[in-house]
Amino acid sequence: MAIVRATKDFLKAHLSASLLDRYRSVKNQVLYLRDTGNRRKRAELEKQFQELNRGLPPDRIALRSDLEINVLPDARFGFEHFCFRELEPVHELDEFRKVAKSKKCFLDIGALHGIFSLVFLKESPEGTALALDPSPIAFSILQEHLQNHPRAIAMHVGAGDKASVIRMSQNWHHYFAVSEEQAKSIPPEDLHEVSIRTLDSLIEEHNLAPDLVKLDVEGFENSVLLGAPNLLSKYKPIIFLELHPMALKDLGSSLEDVLSLLTSYGYQFFWNVGDEKRDAAVLAREIRRGGRISARVIASPSAGASLPTSVNDTKA
Repeated sequence: MAIVRATKDFLKAHLSASLLDRYRSVKNQVLYLRDTGNRRKRAELEKQFQELNRGLPPDRIALRSDLEINVLPDARFGFEHFCFRELEPVHELDEFRKVAKSKKCFLDIGALHGIFSLVFLKESPEGTALALDPSPIAFSILQEHLQNHPRAIAMHVGAGDKASVIRMSQNWHHYFAVSEEQAKSIPPEDLHEVSIRTLDSLIEEHNLAPDLVKLDVEGFENSVLLGAPNLLSKYKPIIFLELHPMALKDLGSSLEDVLSLLTSYGYQFFWNVGDEKRDAAVLAREIRRGGRISARVIASPSAGASLPTSVNDTKA
């Protein structure tokens, strides 16, 4: 970041006003073209989605041409984000499918309505899924989505570094952890006490050997991983990880804390299946340079259940 600031200062000091204007104009054109390209891609995906779902009953949704699942009405809008509404979730689900085909036991942490658990159970018909969410609204939908899957377990609980009760705030169906300072500005009626368990205690209780994890906990990532030393050292699952730099900071942690913790267990980081690996420092720079509120990455152990090197490696 210091280099970026120094470069900007140099440009301001040494370039003429006309050159600076030209530089800003080119930058704005690049951003405009990128946004235009994204809008066109979303429009194409929406058209494909509408064609795939034409004629389906309201309790069914075609996520892809070869992937159809049951859905409750209150979850449909959320599921559509993984179909066309946002490009990053669309890409994340495609990457997840590549990996899930060869896995047997999935932990869905911050499951919300359970789209990743449902997709996992489609891709790995003999697999087992444990899905957690602290939100009572989300859990009621999650539970109904999974009730007809004999190898799926839904739990109304949060995950953290120790068994405890913490306060969370609500946004739509989401619950998210808040700091003591944040709690002061939230009306008491909007704060909810949530039971927390460690992932290690849950996998021991249910006699699970996870080889795949999805973790989306809105800034509580470090706490969840601190409660999973046995999971990370013994089972070494591939982790689809959503990182929230600003929320991590608000809760007294950081992006670097999370990446350093995983690195200590031998994890490497990737943007995509088959991509070049990133070490923690490089990944943190890439995330911060992009000014991201959140970033979806894949953490894969250097030993154990390693990430496929290509799409072809995922075929049964």
